[in-house]
Amino acid sequence: MSDVMKRLCAYTFLALLFAAILWWADPFVLRVLAFLGAAVGVPVALLAAFMLWRASRQGRTMPALVQVLRVLAYAAVLGSVALPLNHHVFQRAIAQAKAWPQVLRPHLEAYRTAHGTYPRTLQDLPSHPPLPRLIGKGGYSSDGRNFTLWFGDPIGGFFDAWVYESSTGQWHFSS
Repeated sequence: MSDVMKRLCAYTFLALLFAAILWWADPFVLRVLAFLGAAVGVPVALLAAFMLWRASRQGRTMPALVQVLRVLAYAAVLGSVALPLNHHVFQRAIAQAKAWPQVLRPHLEAYRTAHGTYPRTLQDLPSHPPLPRLIGKGGYSSDGRNFTLWFGDPIGGFFDAWVYESSTGQWHFSS
């Protein structure tokens, strides 16, 4: 296998791995990774560009810096592809999470009919539909008369969340 084919296979593998991480990762983890990537990547890129410019002015070549800039360019391309893809994935996940109360309600109403109150946790239900990716096990609470669902907004800030109140039957945005 030629070096070009090996490199192409490696880049394809990395792109698929990157796409899988975007698809299945927790939104909070993606935010932290994006912040760390920006906090580390931007200064490193600026330093590398400055050192490469300085070396070129002195008539020297710096193969290691060229390699660093190449890797940063690949990361920038993946990031530019990831942002719209990530936005689409999160929009779909938000829509699935917002549709979940209608799927969950029959299970909760059956429990309420049998026990007189809503369950305190979802684990108290004999069965329930699979949790959407944004609503974790801690995304449900109940005082017995009403229940609340919530999830952090993956597109918004760190403290932004969507909250569903059974008393109103609607979602509202909270920050």
